[in-house]
Amino acid sequence: MASTMAVRQQGDAELIAGSRKGDSEAYAELYRRHVDAARAAARALTRSRSDADDVTSEAFTRVLRALQAGGGPEVSFRPYLITAVRNVFYDRVRRQREEPSEDMSDEVNVALLDAANSQEDGAFAAAAFATLPERWQLVLWHTEVEGKSASEVAPLLGLAPNAVAALAYRAREGLRQAYLQAHLREQQKADCRECSANLGAYVRDGLSARDRRKVDTHLDGCPVCRGLVGELAATNTTLRAALLPALLGVPAAAYLSGLGGGGLFGWFGRLPKKQQTASAGAAAAVVLALVAASVSGAFGGDDGTAAPPATDPAITAPGGNGNGDGNGNGNGDGDGVTPSTPPTTPALTTTTSSTSTTAPTTVPITPPVTVRPTVPRPTVPRTTVPRTTVAPTTLPATTTVLPTTTTLPVPPQLSAVTTQLSPALAGGEVRIQVVLSNTGSVPANGIVLNVPVPVGASFNRTEGVAPAAAPPLRAQAVLSAGWTCTGNVSCAYASLPVGQQATVVLVFSVAPSAPASVTLTPGVSAPAGATLTGSPLTVFIDQVDGLLVAETARGSVQAIGNSVITCDTHPNCPDAQNFAAANNNHGSYSMAYVNTAGGTFNSSSATLALSGTVAHAFLVWSGDVVEGSATAPNAAAKNTLTFVTPSATQAVTAAAVFDAGNGIYTAYADVTSLVATGGTYSVADLQTAAGNGTFGGWTLVVVEHQPSLPERFLLAVAPLAPVSTSGSFTFSFDMPAALSAASADVLAVGFEGDPDLIGDSLNVGGHVVANPFQSVVGGTRAPSTPNTFGVDIVSFTASGLNGTTVPVTASTTNDRVQLAFLALSLPA
Repeated sequence: MASTMAVRQQGDAELIAGSRKGDSEAYAELYRRHVDAARAAARALTRSRSDADDVTSEAFTRVLRALQAGGGPEVSFRPYLITAVRNVFYDRVRRQREEPSEDMSDEVNVALLDAANSQEDGAFAAAAFATLPERWQLVLWHTEVEGKSASEVAPLLGLAPNAVAALAYRAREGLRQAYLQAHLREQQKADCRECSANLGAYVRDGLSARDRRKVDTHLDGCPVCRGLVGELAATNTTLRAALLPALLGVPAAAYLSGLGGGGLFGWFGRLPKKQQTASAGAAAAVVLALVAASVSGAFGGDDGTAAPPATDPAITAPGGNGNGDGNGNGNGDGDGVTPSTPPTTPALTTTTSSTSTTAPTTVPITPPVTVRPTVPRPTVPRTTVPRTTVAPTTLPATTTVLPTTTTLPVPPQLSAVTTQLSPALAGGEVRIQVVLSNTGSVPANGIVLNVPVPVGASFNRTEGVAPAAAPPLRAQAVLSAGWTCTGNVSCAYASLPVGQQATVVLVFSVAPSAPASVTLTPGVSAPAGATLTGSPLTVFIDQVDGLLVAETARGSVQAIGNSVITCDTHPNCPDAQNFAAANNNHGSYSMAYVNTAGGTFNSSSATLALSGTVAHAFLVWSGDVVEGSATAPNAAAKNTLTFVTPSATQAVTAAAVFDAGNGIYTAYADVTSLVATGGTYSVADLQTAAGNGTFGGWTLVVVEHQPSLPERFLLAVAPLAPVSTSGSFTFSFDMPAALSAASADVLAVGFEGDPDLIGDSLNVGGHVVANPFQSVVGGTRAPSTPNTFGVDIVSFTASGLNGTTVPVTASTTNDRVQLAFLALSLPA
């Protein structure tokens, strides 16, 4: 309901934009707003209610197709829709060999033909209207043609009623002055041009006092211009009556009565039938002048650009095939028009008399006007009917005549190369690069690139990338920065010149339950007619137990930590704390708590130095809650501890706890929200026993982003797994491109490792580190004894990595280690 209400509060322009992007609710609202007007226009043309409903439905369908193809209106939905209704009707007439209904429209059309012989004021009004900005044309349609109030029009334009009233006032004044000036265009003399150029504004009181005095002075001595002023003043009063029939394009009285009799044409419908016909004749030249522009320019944009071309499915007009009455001019029962060309209309060949030497004049007539001959329909073969003689007509200079032929533009040709840039792990991120190239002969404008999100993934973000130059295409960084993408994924790009390429990197989040592989198939939905070549990309997804982070970023991984227990008063303890004793293993001593950070029974601290921003932070801890007769203060609370940051003290609960047996456990928690700055971090009240051979400690692992660092693939795993003589921990993942003598930064966190038991090892991609778990944690700590008695933070660089797979194995031959955390940083 909230979504529907939001749509109903939008103006037509916003709804048109939403419909063009595939928003069905937006188009449904446009239908609700304008269906009555479309149905009224259809009923004015058709013979039955069912025919009107069919025409209305098809018109809406055509407009929707136009919008989806990137065409259609930008602001003026209703005039465009009425044009579609009119053309649907004429298509039906052509297909079914029917004639328009025998009602008032017949008399209007006959009057229109009769009036074609004269150059009435309406032609100038039509030309003036076509020069107005689209918003002015639209507000005039609703207020002047349909007689709507400002409050009724406001929702359609997305404006307040007062703003609509002000806009309508400006539009009317602009139309009147443009109309009056157009009326003068063909009547100027060289010696009166300066004055006559201002007469339109003069009649409308639109001149400054200084300019008005100049005009007054000229008029005192120029009877010709005085006569024009009188003519303009009289013409000004008939402006609306001349203009409105041209705007409608369908019988005015019937259309407005279908809308409830509103609008200034309520006056037209209330006249006696004879006077209606006469009034229609007075307006006929307006229609003839506007019909060409009504499809391709009358509702153009504010910048003067034309409305959609004739290839737009909503405005394809019927045409003839040159058969008919044998005169080769397209009259008769033409059976179609080629969709790729603008509508070609019947032409009337006119002569002044049988002895005239004047060349024939061809007057194009375009729908919506249905022209009937002024002579009765013949009952003999058409070849015997003499041609109709009509006085010559000269179209005003401002009238735009559609060409009879045109060359279709070459549709853009695009190619897409889709590449996987990072490993794809379930529960992580994967980066997909799409390089879009314009391989055609015309620029591609308004590109919409679609990359459907595969099952098991979701769209995360977009990254703009400047690819390396790849002849013959010229890559430009500025192109790659112009993408805007939504979660469908649908990416828009303004313009791609010929021979250039634009690159976008799409980052997808992969679900932990993602399938073993997914396929991505890019496509384009705009510009209309564009072709895209390229192959689908299959991405294979690896599973790594305990995965926490898998992303590509400019960053690194670091860790700090400490022990909360140390050897007691044994004579060899001081030497063991400094690795100087004969036996330095925690299992050789009775252990006691340390409490350097204000805990209830134990605590310790360490210092974190940051050079970037914290992207992820994880607190990892381990202990031995039962060892012989010794037990932890509260073994049931092993999943909690107190975490002290530079700004606060916080109780932390583990996201996962692993019990390794014999009272030994390992746990971790995501503390990203608690780690924002460098400084001293402490852990207190970590549950572990104090006694023979016990251990206990913690680490804080931080993934930080730093723009000055190289881009890397960052992976963080919390195995929480025991590594002993009876089992090792192994995982592997695939790289999208083969590594060649590459290096990886490795960080591992272990507990319970003994320095004098040297059988443990870490193997990363073939690079082996022997005896890495030696009870060593670097950095500034309190207590600061070198031997942490079972707490390890291991950091090294694994070199010589080759191939497309990175295997990782932790193993031992005579030690026992709790592998709690492992992180890798690989070249991206």
